[in-house]
Amino acid sequence: MGDFRIIPSLQEIREAFPREIKTLLPQRLMQLRRAYRLWYWWVIEKDLKHVSPGNREIVRVLLETLYWKTISEFQRRIKHLEALQDDREDLDILEICEKLGIELRRVGQAYQGLCPFHEEKNPSFYAYPEDNHYHCFGCGAHGTAKDLQKMLKKQGNSAIGDRVTQSNNRVTRE
Repeated sequence: MGDFRIIPSLQEIREAFPREIKTLLPQRLMQLRRAYRLWYWWVIEKDLKHVSPGNREIVRVLLETLYWKTISEFQRRIKHLEALQDDREDLDILEICEKLGIELRRVGQAYQGLCPFHEEKNPSFYAYPEDNHYHCFGCGAHGTAKDLQKMLKKQGNSAIGDRVTQSNNRVTRE
């Protein structure tokens, strides 16, 4: 049998480990950058001390070519973690709800309001700013702030605007 791995997407990682990404991602990124700097110094810079100054760039290029797989793997992993971190920090769920005119009120650590995806009288839409995601217990819609923005762009704000009260377009933060 062939050796294959299923690599989860950024979305699957974010949904599976929302709290871990929030707390451990910056630490892991820092550790990986430090490991890359140490490895680079140990393998490449250490050997350059013995080379004459005029030939250092040539030898550096040769050594980087020799170790290109390791260097590219470090860079790929660092880029992956940076993408996770940047994606997490880009959007705020409360700001998106505010722009869409969804009236939210604070309930514990979450914010509650009427779901923009279906008609309802009692609020079942919850936005969680600490994890930057939402969930509707009425229709089952859930996802991150980016998912909400994509879904609403796909459906069009006019269809959703009919279901959302436009007069109350502020998020009340307490």
